[in-house]
Amino acid sequence: MPSNDPSVFDVNPDRSYFGGTSWQPIETAPKDGTLILIRERSGRVQVAKWCCPDGYHSGWYVQLSQSGTADYPTWNVIQWAPIPK
Repeated sequence: MPSNDPSVFDVNPDRSYFGGTSWQPIETAPKDGTLILIRERSGRVQVAKWCCPDGYHSGWYVQLSQSGTADYPTWNVIQWAPIPK
């Protein structure tokens, strides 16, 4: 069922997307604030970035707005892929 959440992509996370780019282990993802696609253990795919918004808790934060002011943390991230251009 399609999601009404704009941060969720309704894709099959087991397929190769984005011009042949395959999912990569999350350990290899950029941790410089770059927006990427993440895949959670549940299979959910979202746009996220690594950041430390409060200066204390760093981790993966789902991007809910273009300004980056409405982010929330997510756990159990297992893979990542670049956002298609």
